[in-house]
Amino acid sequence: MGEVKPAKVENYSTGTDANTLFVDGERVLCFHGPLIYEAKVLKTKPDATPVEYYIHYAGWSKNWDEWVPENRVLKYNDDNVKRRQELARQCGERSKKDNKKGSAKAKKMEQMRNESRASTPSKDSNTSQSTASSTPTTSAGPGTKSEVGSTGTTNTNSTANPTTSRAHRKSTQSTPSTARPGTPSDKKEDPAASETTEDEGPVAPKKKRMSEQRPSLTGSDVAEKALPTTTTPATPTTEPAPCVESEEAYAAKVEVKIKIPDELKHYLTDDWYAVVREHKLVELPAKVTVQQISEQYLAHKKSVKSTSASKEVAINDVLDGIVEYFNVMLGSQLLYKFERTQYADVMQKHPDTPLSELYGSFHLLRLFVRLGSMLSYSALDQPSMQNLLTHVQDFLKFLVKNSSIFFSMSNFINVDPEYVRNAQ
Repeated sequence: MGEVKPAKVENYSTGTDANTLFVDGERVLCFHGPLIYEAKVLKTKPDATPVEYYIHYAGWSKNWDEWVPENRVLKYNDDNVKRRQELARQCGERSKKDNKKGSAKAKKMEQMRNESRASTPSKDSNTSQSTASSTPTTSAGPGTKSEVGSTGTTNTNSTANPTTSRAHRKSTQSTPSTARPGTPSDKKEDPAASETTEDEGPVAPKKKRMSEQRPSLTGSDVAEKALPTTTTPATPTTEPAPCVESEEAYAAKVEVKIKIPDELKHYLTDDWYAVVREHKLVELPAKVTVQQISEQYLAHKKSVKSTSASKEVAINDVLDGIVEYFNVMLGSQLLYKFERTQYADVMQKHPDTPLSELYGSFHLLRLFVRLGSMLSYSALDQPSMQNLLTHVQDFLKFLVKNSSIFFSMSNFINVDPEYVRNAQ
């Protein structure tokens, strides 16, 4: 996989400059997300607008070193140190409050489940009591998923022999967790759901995994088809659900990592700060859309003499894939909560316009943070995946070279107070 090497930056200052507030080697405080960290100025770009400083965070790896605008850097003094401590305290209190809410909700749900089990009706007959004693109590709840799923089948059996069919229904309801070896009993979350963006979008449905889209013929399916018609019909709950991925298949997924160039990382931070902290939005339609960026990249590659016809076709396919992933993932995985109202308005005003022709570079950059986990579910072999990642890294290099054009904070606009109230 081609790795992006940091671009050489010219016109660094090496000492005190009249236009800068901080000097090289100065001990400072610097915003990173909602918190303030102790840092040190390593280099300065006095000619940049605004002035930028290359920051090293004290106690952190140099991999976190980054260029930051001047408005994120603070003088190291008593007032700013107190401000740093106050922000850390507030953040800790919010975390504790969220944890308490989560634990209280979990206790309430557990209490509701216990009450549901306790209130399960039962007939006073020797046969039903002996059957219930051999049946796990967790499968007898009136609101359980397995009973709802098997209602249509068990009603026909209960008319002939109520006691026996009820026992049969209970026994079959307790089998899904044991009848499918290798299938996890708890639903696994998509690994991409814990990364990057603060919230999921409100409208667009999540795209199904490849394993969900392809019909599978399991051993139980073959056995069921081979049974004669006189055999007792199998309960639907005993069939393996095609949408549940086996634990072995999940573990076999190879994590795909896309390296975001250092020159682009601070744009992700600035994007987060503008939307979440300053309550700003990217102006839509964007001045330079995702579709336009992909077309510019393709034109750039065509102008290079080393680009052959076959390579041009491959690049075109990769760009089509990036645009398609963007259109599918934006509404569900690439938006902050504050942006959802704007997204709903845009979908209403432009129902037939692809999202790649409305949104621009900042949302495209968010895609590459999430794209690696999505590619883990593709059917590509290792050589094809390496080839794809090479093209993706080259596309990110193109964004770095044109970052001054694509990533401008002037693309963010202020919103009226009514929008803020509706979005919260």
